Amino acid sequence: MILIPRQPRSGSADDAVIIRDSPSLKFETADAFTVECWFRTRQQAPGPCRWRLPVGTWNGFGPYPYEAQLWVGDECWAEGYMSFESFDGRDEVGFDSAYVRGPWNDGRWHHFAGVRDGTNTQSIFMDGDLRARVACDPDRQSIHNAAPITIGGYVGYLASETASRTYVGSYQGSIDEVRIWNVASTGREIRADMNSGLAGSEAGLVGLWNFDEGGGPVVLDSTVGDNDGTVLSAPQWVEATWPAEP
Repeated sequence: MILIPRQPRSGSADDAVIIRDSPSLKFETADAFTVECWFRTRQQAPGPCRWRLPVGTWNGFGPYPYEAQLWVGDECWAEGYMSFESFDGRDEVGFDSAYVRGPWNDGRWHHFAGVRDGTNTQSIFMDGDLRARVACDPDRQSIHNAAPITIGGYVGYLASETASRTYVGSYQGSIDEVRIWNVASTGREIRADMNSGLAGSEAGLVGLWNFDEGGGPVVLDSTVGDNDGTVLSAPQWVEATWPAEP
């Protein structure tokens, strides 16, 4: 089953999953980690650049340590791009960013993997292929804060914020098989596992949310970390098979 956040509704919370702050999902500057997910969307937006958050961590209006972002906007230089961002958890200024030219909002299933190799490089693999790699700034002090992991939208743009702010960060589309590793996965490893469901006991896997519940208020973490997610609002649950389904 997959989770499909709907179009945000004025005056109400967006559909999203919130995963509580956990030491196993925090990373220091020298730590390696990987963020993966399958996604499918045709999301677009009028005007300048807006970023949609399939997966990431953000503490409202402060630092946002690591994120997978989809960029949309019919006046945006990065329309349909995907990016992988890792910020200094102390402030909103310092960050490392890799971009992949799109369009990735083409209505097809795509696999995203953002890989940070400690203080060395930060990379994006799309559908198993290396598409971007940038050097990391060694002066980053941390890649974490006290924010939860959010799937489908910025936590600061949910519920308590205005409809206009909610619109800025909300993702509308399909999301499945979200994974977080405490290792820098190689291209070979990503390609070997991306089309298969995992057990949750794989070495280095610290978070696995596969949305197989089919409904209800909780999305289970299949790893020993037990970092279960709380479902906000009323998303749709739809059975699907990736990547073959058009």
